[in-house]
Amino acid sequence: MSKSSVVFIALLAAILVAAKDISRERVPYVVSIKEVDNHLCSGTILRGNWVLTSPQFVYDKQPKDLLVVIGTVDKTDSNALSVHVKKIEVHPNYNYENFAYSLALLKTKEDISYSKLVLPIELPTAPTKIAEYLFALGWKLKGDKKPSNNLQVKNVTSLSNHVCVKGICRQFSPDKSVLAIKNNKGFDTEEEYFSDIGGPLVNEDKIVGVILIMFELSERKRSGLCARVYDGLQWINKIIKDNY
Repeated sequence: MSKSSVVFIALLAAILVAAKDISRERVPYVVSIKEVDNHLCSGTILRGNWVLTSPQFVYDKQPKDLLVVIGTVDKTDSNALSVHVKKIEVHPNYNYENFAYSLALLKTKEDISYSKLVLPIELPTAPTKIAEYLFALGWKLKGDKKPSNNLQVKNVTSLSNHVCVKGICRQFSPDKSVLAIKNNKGFDTEEEYFSDIGGPLVNEDKIVGVILIMFELSERKRSGLCARVYDGLQWINKIIKDNY
């Protein structure tokens, strides 16, 4: 068993014990993307001063208006380090109607200094299969139940999009580049629900998805949709390589 697999299993075990908050050391790649002092969405640190997120809240923004807050799991931490955004890149095939290729990259103006609390995550090397055990990360936002300023984590399982369309996703007809997920048993209550988007869906030490929507708990089947990172891998690598 690889070292990353051991770490992933240990993290899942920790989540099963405490499903609410998570420590910065366990997820040093998660960031808060802000406009002025307002949290817009989450993101994930990649190599070369790039942050991966969803386009939904950043595609129409000016880079100068955005900040990337790193090194903290508390989105209200006034002492957290912030870096400015220099450039916003949105996948050329992005379609907001069916969530196709919902991937955006933010290039930071200042270098991101790595430490045990700030580290990039690895990109996937293979597509995500059905019924994989994953975990999703994001913050609770205004209007969510059981409010908390700390980063939340929960266990989820990948679904077939066919199953998703027959159930909770039927009104969206998600593109093939979208990955459907469902909350695992014990993680589908108001206490575990967060509406934040842009955060990572993680398998071992790799980001496999970007959270696009978490369905309300009142829905019959509680689940969500994520952008498949593997499907955008060629674009991500090209942008990072050409703008390193």
